[in-house]
Amino acid sequence: MKIKTLIFLGMLALINTSYGLDKNLRVKSILRQGVSFSSNEQTLIHDLGNIQGIIDSFKVYSGNQLKIDSAYIAEEKEAELYRPLNRTQVLELCTSLQGTSFSEVDEWKINSFYQIDSLKSVGKYEEYLGTLDLGMPENTKAYASHKFDLADGSSLLIWRIWSKTIDACPYAEGKSIMITTMKDNKILHTYALGQISSGADAPMWYQNETYLTVSKAGEVKLEIKEANGGESDEEGNEMQATITKRQYKGIFKNGVFTEQK
Repeated sequence: MKIKTLIFLGMLALINTSYGLDKNLRVKSILRQGVSFSSNEQTLIHDLGNIQGIIDSFKVYSGNQLKIDSAYIAEEKEAELYRPLNRTQVLELCTSLQGTSFSEVDEWKINSFYQIDSLKSVGKYEEYLGTLDLGMPENTKAYASHKFDLADGSSLLIWRIWSKTIDACPYAEGKSIMITTMKDNKILHTYALGQISSGADAPMWYQNETYLTVSKAGEVKLEIKEANGGESDEEGNEMQATITKRQYKGIFKNGVFTEQK
């Protein structure tokens, strides 16, 4: 596990203790192969996270090709267009988080959302804002976007999760597009395949973008752009930013995403 993740999870433990949140009702560990929940969490999920209710939160996408571009991800009126998700619903959607060779599920966003939504639910969010330190999450939201039915009988639930730290270095803000696969009303796996994110720890900065299209046959085409800069040469002059562009292909079949060459 990365050092920054360990530090952040330590912060979450402190938040739980400080604000009286039940440590058994939070994301305990998010790993590449999936998520582990306590028995209390599983009970809460199945009591409150009605699967059909979650599915009904998503708008049916009627087109033959799902296009997730900058306009789709950066939609400013998402609060008007889409239904918000709560922490219980997000836990249900995150039953099996999966990474790829080019995309890891963002542990920071998932954990931030669960913690902050928990604080809001017990009326402790404003108190929490008064204790923020550098690098700590300030706010986060999640929305159900679309349900896209594939030709093989499976479906994709497209949802988004946004988070930001306080406006001070180090700073980070980003929105991830999560794709949860399902078949026969059973949630299978979740992948983080789209994003717009940026951050800075002066003088260093970065900006990442991932866009994709998905056909009815489940065929996926992705375009990834990563930029970073802020480094200086020996004379103190800022060096040119580094920009990397990559393309990938994959396919969704029976609820599983597979990368293709």
